[in-house]
Amino acid sequence: SGTRRASSATMPWTKSLHDIHQQLGARMRGAWLRKDPMNLKWAGARKKKKFVTEIKRWNIIKGDKVVVVDGKHKGQTGIVQVVLKAKQRLIVENVNVGRRMLYDSGDPEKVKRPVQAPRSIHYSNVNLVCPMTNLPTRVRRSYTEDGKLVRVAVRSGALIPWPKWERPTPRQTTIGEKDTLEGDVLEVTYDAERDSQLWESTFVDKVRQLSLYD
Repeated sequence: SGTRRASSATMPWTKSLHDIHQQLGARMRGAWLRKDPMNLKWAGARKKKKFVTEIKRWNIIKGDKVVVVDGKHKGQTGIVQVVLKAKQRLIVENVNVGRRMLYDSGDPEKVKRPVQAPRSIHYSNVNLVCPMTNLPTRVRRSYTEDGKLVRVAVRSGALIPWPKWERPTPRQTTIGEKDTLEGDVLEVTYDAERDSQLWESTFVDKVRQLSLYD
């Protein structure tokens, strides 16, 4: 036939997508962009969120004595100060100490200042300390004859006591102006017969006297 097909070299739409991006970047770089559009943050693929497996049973709570068994702080021992269950991390006393922006608890303005304080570490990097051998151990749960839940050290079989919880601020025992007296709480103020008569005399009578065609 007399027709002649164009070669792939003369057909711009047959070029690869990478070449098109390079040409577009070169043109736009000379116009108003300093970087290749494909190198910009908003042009790249979005980072996928890491799937975090939920920990159903927390064997370590605030006040437990733990030892770091993995990471650059391996071998350090301390008391758990804060448990961050959403992030699966712990803040242990005198472990992973670094610069943090914190404010004093007594500061009314709550102005944060740089201080040296322990930072969080992952939950999987620590183990409880066995009270018998004073070594890190895994934990299993069991029940006593009374039905009380206890933690048992796998290493020695010794019971690991739960730390005692202390209220950070003592409960107020004095009666203030806004407190309800005990006598007022225990007083019975409901009378079924009296309340029914009061309800009929106020509400029902008004409904009966109401005319929808006024």
